[in-house]
Amino acid sequence: MKKKIVFILILIFGISILGCKKNLVEGYVTENYINHDFLCKNPLFYQYIFPNLEAVKGKIIRISKEEYLYDEHKQKSYSDSYDRYVSYEYLFFNSNGTIDTKFYICLFDDGSYSMAKKTDYLYEKNQIKVKTIKYPASWNKNEEIAEEIINYIINNDDENYLVYLSDKDTSNNYEEIRFNKNQIITMRYSNKKLKMKTIRGYDSEKTAVYNYYNEKLYSYSEYSGVNLIKEEVYDDNFTYYRNFDRKNNVVIDIYEQDNQIIQKEQYSLYDTVSSSGIVSCEKIGSEENEEFGIHTITKYEVLENEDEILKTFFWNKENIGQ
Repeated sequence: MKKKIVFILILIFGISILGCKKNLVEGYVTENYINHDFLCKNPLFYQYIFPNLEAVKGKIIRISKEEYLYDEHKQKSYSDSYDRYVSYEYLFFNSNGTIDTKFYICLFDDGSYSMAKKTDYLYEKNQIKVKTIKYPASWNKNEEIAEEIINYIINNDDENYLVYLSDKDTSNNYEEIRFNKNQIITMRYSNKKLKMKTIRGYDSEKTAVYNYYNEKLYSYSEYSGVNLIKEEVYDDNFTYYRNFDRKNNVVIDIYEQDNQIIQKEQYSLYDTVSSSGIVSCEKIGSEENEEFGIHTITKYEVLENEDEILKTFFWNKENIGQ
């Protein structure tokens, strides 16, 4: 049962200068929302929260995440092996606070990587052009580098929403992002049928996120400012609740089945907040106690210059995709 729970949770919890002077979603995001300024510059990055845009202008944000669990022998396990890896995501902000480029790599300790991709964002007057280059795993030399270009075009047919509609591929898969005063609604279609929908509702401080699959609610999360304070997952066989008690520095997980608690776990929580107003380091689980269950270490760091990973993989084409 524990293995199934862990597997399901891993699955779920697995721009140049603007072409127009007006901010892209100005008037469609509540002005007192803490993420207002960031969203107006970066509407496709709605899942990120950066309340202090001035602090990241012209900077590189590195987001690293390490996720592992201790098995019954108190050994660290990463997914289906014991080989340690960390995922890194880099957001390149220009001097206007707009993200020009995003780079992602999942890196092992021996220097190999399972995934790497670089995405460029070109903002034009009525559309955003997104170009992504996907590099195969470093050990898969036979797979070719893939390139994908998607255009998100503004559609103003509904006066209550500002809509970004992506290109349709050959299978009629596409995405629709709708902005209004207090909500961001994203809908993903497959073969013209709605498959996934996310509703982000917010006020000045809090953000609530509802995720639907085939129009059935399967997860919920809630943020206070930049901090995640609550998560819920609704599986056919159980319901999972995670609550963040930041005052007492603990995370409490509860699993219910048929309205009965079948498992309850508590983890240590360590976090710090940087001057830019984002979580700079959050650790769930005490490594010293080797607690059973999923442990995560998430770091947000502001870089003035490229780090060694960028120098090795992002700029050195001999080390990536070759």
